[in-house]
Amino acid sequence: MSTAPITTINPPSAEIDQAIRDMEETMLDTCIVHTRAEDDQDEYGMPGSEWTDSAPTRCGYRTASRREVLGITQALVFDSVLRLPLSVVISNLDQVSVTHRMSRALPAPLRFKIVRLDDGMYQRMLYLVRAGQGAQQ
Repeated sequence: MSTAPITTINPPSAEIDQAIRDMEETMLDTCIVHTRAEDDQDEYGMPGSEWTDSAPTRCGYRTASRREVLGITQALVFDSVLRLPLSVVISNLDQVSVTHRMSRALPAPLRFKIVRLDDGMYQRMLYLVRAGQGAQQ
């Protein structure tokens, strides 16, 4: 039995950097992040609807729904999942539009609100629900 101490559990930084690059290469869709203006408020002091659009960025979009039972009905928790590179700055107040799938332009962008935002070691994972008119229920 070895008595050598465990010096590190984490992989070397070069391996982490390579894993991040590999993860970004699997993001084959294009998205735009709509950042909510921090100082924009309506007459009631609630966040307003002024948005700043980012440049198009790589993302990985997929449909995936989760519903919760409420009495005899179901409530939508999220209907899509989106992966973004760690370099993208985003918050739960922002919104995201998917403009291209597999390098092909969509007939109309799909705009989403962020339900949950998880930062992982290699990517950001966003759980989304359709924003505005025509939201999927």
